[in-house]
Amino acid sequence: MKKLHSLKSLKNKFIIAILFMLAFGQIGCSGSGEVKPHTIITRPEIHEHQLLNKAMKAYDAKAYRTARKLFEQLRDGFPTSPWSVLAKIKAADAIYFSNEDFSEAIAAYEEIRLQHPQHEALPYVRFMLGMSNLQRYQGRSREQGPLKAAMQHFAAVSSEYPNSPYAERSTLLQKKCRKMLAEHELLVAQYYLNQEQYLAAARRLLGIIKNYPDLEMGETAKLALSEHFKNKEDILAKADSSINSINESPSSLPKTMRARLKSSY
Repeated sequence: MKKLHSLKSLKNKFIIAILFMLAFGQIGCSGSGEVKPHTIITRPEIHEHQLLNKAMKAYDAKAYRTARKLFEQLRDGFPTSPWSVLAKIKAADAIYFSNEDFSEAIAAYEEIRLQHPQHEALPYVRFMLGMSNLQRYQGRSREQGPLKAAMQHFAAVSSEYPNSPYAERSTLLQKKCRKMLAEHELLVAQYYLNQEQYLAAARRLLGIIKNYPDLEMGETAKLALSEHFKNKEDILAKADSSINSINESPSSLPKTMRARLKSSY
């Protein structure tokens, strides 16, 4: 998925704010004030400010592998430094922007979120968790877990950090994710209708009406019910009684079904 153009601008604003506040001691290293060494405990043979400068130059030059290595040296070699958390974040950013492994980026951001729950940078970290999960999303015919996770992180930024520079963008992306989930549900419902699996189709359609009443997919689901279930009240009743206990996921569907879903759009 193509990265949003304004993400770089938001990222630069974040870096400037973090550097300014850290320089004046306004940001703590973690919620408890304690930072533990990560894995490497040997202090590099270079001053932390020199290492930070070198890492930032590599990062700005988009030499992300080099930048990541240098930020990790700063993080691990100077665990009590005021730059330690920044180094963790920038190492995670280097993973993300290298486009190599978004799962690894998620793990890196999640570690920061758990280790520093009160840190000033949490709105950015949660936003990047949303972006990383969104990058892992492979389409409507595949596993929807990454899309759901992305939506949850964007929702957290919007609700928990409404005054952050990431709140507005997170709100828009949350709505986009929700619409994509609704489109997926409608696609699967249509597949079941085509296969004349009416109970499964009814569950999906009723779920869309319940969970997405404000979206056009909700109206489409209502039309589908009126068209295909005029004389199937018993199926609708059974579907309605079991809708809350059904957890049909595209990841559990056979490969043949996923192939047909993919070919339908």
